[in-house]
Amino acid sequence: MGGFWDNFSTLLLITTTSQRIMPEELWYHVNRFLQKLVNSINPYIEITFHEFPSESHMRSDAYAAIETYLGANLSQQAERLNANTASGSRSVALSIDDYEEITDVYNGVKVWWTRSKSFPRSNVISFYGRDEERRAYVLTSRRRHRDIVVGPI
Repeated sequence: MGGFWDNFSTLLLITTTSQRIMPEELWYHVNRFLQKLVNSINPYIEITFHEFPSESHMRSDAYAAIETYLGANLSQQAERLNANTASGSRSVALSIDDYEEITDVYNGVKVWWTRSKSFPRSNVISFYGRDEERRAYVLTSRRRHRDIVVGPI
């Protein structure tokens, strides 16, 4: 097992050093090639549903629908939940917490839902709270079930 970590550490060092000394355009092509290589080996596909699509200040309808579906149908699987109430309502809406993963079955295919959170890299100060952190639901399934999960393209 030590050999794996030694090789991994070496690869990480080479990648980091290469990124610093290569021209940006060349690094872009190298990075693209490495991504294609990893994707060809990866047996999973991921579909990301952002809470706020880029350049939009409106919450995504798809994100809201997923949150409702998961809260109503799969919240009993989650270990960490968020509870919210709509203004003027007494009912509680449950949603899975950040980084929580739950399993679902769609048309006989096992899929995984994860709620992710990331932070933008820019140092720009915004009046919109959503710019401080970005949330998304990620749907993961095996690549061989792509047509069932995504549908024919």
